[in-house]
Amino acid sequence: MITPMMKYTFLLHHAERERLLEELGRTAIVDITVATWVADDSDKVMLTEISRTQQVTEKLKSYIAINKESDSTTGKDFTSSRDIVDFFESSIARMDQLVPLLQKLKKEQQELQEWGDFDVSLVEKLAAEGLYFHYYTISESKFNKDWESEYNLTICNSGSKQLNFVVVSDDEKPFELAGARWEKPLTMSVADKNLELEKAESEANSIKSELLSLEAKLPVVEEYLEELKEGLSKRKVLQTNVLAADGQIVVIEGWSPIHKCDELDSLFEDNNSVVVVKERFIEGDNPPILLKNNKFARLSEIVTRLYSMPKYTEQDLTPFFAPFFIFFVGVCMGDMGYGLLIFVAALIARFKLKDSGARDIVSLVMWCCLATVIMGGVTGTFFGLSLAKYDMFSGVPFLGQMDMFTFSLVVGVIQILYAMIVKAIFEIKSKGLKWAVSTLSWAATIITTCVAYMGESMGIPFSMDSPIYMGLVALFLILYILFINPEKKNLLANTGGGLWALYNALTGMLGDTLSYIRLFALGLSSGIIAGVFNDLAIAMSGDIPVLKYVIMLIILLLGHSINLFMSAISSFVHPLRLTLVEFYKCAGFEGGGRNYNPFRISRKVIK
Repeated sequence: MITPMMKYTFLLHHAERERLLEELGRTAIVDITVATWVADDSDKVMLTEISRTQQVTEKLKSYIAINKESDSTTGKDFTSSRDIVDFFESSIARMDQLVPLLQKLKKEQQELQEWGDFDVSLVEKLAAEGLYFHYYTISESKFNKDWESEYNLTICNSGSKQLNFVVVSDDEKPFELAGARWEKPLTMSVADKNLELEKAESEANSIKSELLSLEAKLPVVEEYLEELKEGLSKRKVLQTNVLAADGQIVVIEGWSPIHKCDELDSLFEDNNSVVVVKERFIEGDNPPILLKNNKFARLSEIVTRLYSMPKYTEQDLTPFFAPFFIFFVGVCMGDMGYGLLIFVAALIARFKLKDSGARDIVSLVMWCCLATVIMGGVTGTFFGLSLAKYDMFSGVPFLGQMDMFTFSLVVGVIQILYAMIVKAIFEIKSKGLKWAVSTLSWAATIITTCVAYMGESMGIPFSMDSPIYMGLVALFLILYILFINPEKKNLLANTGGGLWALYNALTGMLGDTLSYIRLFALGLSSGIIAGVFNDLAIAMSGDIPVLKYVIMLIILLLGHSINLFMSAISSFVHPLRLTLVEFYKCAGFEGGGRNYNPFRISRKVIK
């Protein structure tokens, strides 16, 4: 549900503004209206610094987590938080240069080692005296052993399929040796390359150690980030305050959750320097949105925020779609083994995580895994194995492919009807019965059609051919057409608009219902692909004792990991689409609300 808000308007002398903002900032209750704020050059600089510091904070946490087993130094001393940010950025930039450089040096080192160690300066001196070194590579099978007696030739590496050899001659031009490739003269010895590599590795290790030492500075950087955010928040407020009486009077407007009004009012009981005006919401206001749901529905608020917050005047759909979303994830994944595996991993993560937001996400994953286990049990699928093939489960009535196809369509119709009923109830509460007649009529048409269809197949004397069915549907459709826009009094205009809306509803209903086939398709594909990997593991493992089980295990681990990863993504994306498109549309969701963000000052802010 959406928390009711109270509008506060504060009128005060401009000299009292700083003190009022400090009091409001400490309580962190009032969401001050800053809708007219436009960033100036100073604000843009601060926004850039906030973005930069936020990125550094996230990258530093990630870097520390990845390299937490490495050693760190005692750390450098910094004069300011900004210096820490600058140091991290420059160090990461240098590491980005060193990583490819180290790869290049290691490759060059390996290539030089094929030629053996030698003194480059001595080779250059011999060349000055008229003795030249010519370098060749050739496949061992193509090497002509007669060359060893014809030329002053030395093989630099042995036991290798690719031979490297050197020919010393008084001829500056290299010889043409059949099958051999002439290489450019070497300019560095192995020893010199080793020194170059050691120097680069030493620099990389030093930077890595210094970066890890920044873990102790992380709270300072996070505090600096909060100072920047609070500083920008204060600048927004100062720049959007309404001034009256030649700038002597300041008008500050904001919103507070109604359940926190008593706490806020207590601040101004004995304060005669501030005039406080309280007002309820009226049409045209734009209060911030604060969602308040039970523990179960709150887990799905992340889905709500992915799309858009509801408007203050509409219904929060989170508690209504939450069970369907979790259930749809279970249908899409539909494998008991996968569900149990992810559930155990999520359970371990939940005990280790400290952040409440992350714990809520993990809890949502656990609920989705529970739905996956249930649907896997309904269809009899365990890591791609069909349990119906085993004698011990022969009496269990698992759902087959066509059963799941029908089931997906039925669930789709149920959710669409549920969304319409939710919409109608809200319309009745907020606007009146006549605004819900059209929605209820269309829902009644669908329900009546479904009952008639089932009645025809079950032998009940109420079918789609019966006069009663046709009369009811005709009545519902007439009501739908006439009440599609209750504001208009023109019967002709209502009829024309209603007929057009009916056409859109008919075609939309068909498309919306068919969209739910994806539940069946994804659940089926996940099980089929898992079964294919099971068959591959058996077919490709061979007959060698012990080794065949190793090969089988590798194929199973690799195959199921790929399938689990792809299935997890699909099982989140497609239920998300069904929620944000089909359900939201049928429930009449508009969105566009802004999140409740109370003005807060918990420390000295940046001017």
